[in-house]
Amino acid sequence: MELGERIRSLRKQKGLTQEELASRLGLQKSAVAKYENGRVTNIKRATLFKMAEILEVSPGELMYGKEDKGQEDHGFAVLSGYYGLLNKAGRAKVLEHVHDLTLIPAYRLDRGLSLMPVAAHNDDAKDAEQLRLMEEDLDNM
Repeated sequence: MELGERIRSLRKQKGLTQEELASRLGLQKSAVAKYENGRVTNIKRATLFKMAEILEVSPGELMYGKEDKGQEDHGFAVLSGYYGLLNKAGRAKVLEHVHDLTLIPAYRLDRGLSLMPVAAHNDDAKDAEQLRLMEEDLDNM
């Protein structure tokens, strides 16, 4: 299904007329008609995002249809789309916030893992320094 067909289908599913969708987008009815008929394919990104919001789908779903790539890919597509709307300062802020989130254990993928330190040593060691290091390793566990 092409973009125009998806727009028409989703608009009808929401019970909207071309005129209602156009009004909510701040466009003329003729613009929506051209989108749906495939006569205009270079729709502004901001318009696509607003349209997706109105039609209650992700920008990725509006542009490419439903895909079985999973929720993570869907999230990445949405994030990527919003990222593309930002200027240089906004993009830097996104990276800063994402970095900050990776420092919070509750948001990390490895949050359920607990790593147990293991002391490595030679059980047959007789050397005093080796014995001291073994004791230190065990104390630090």
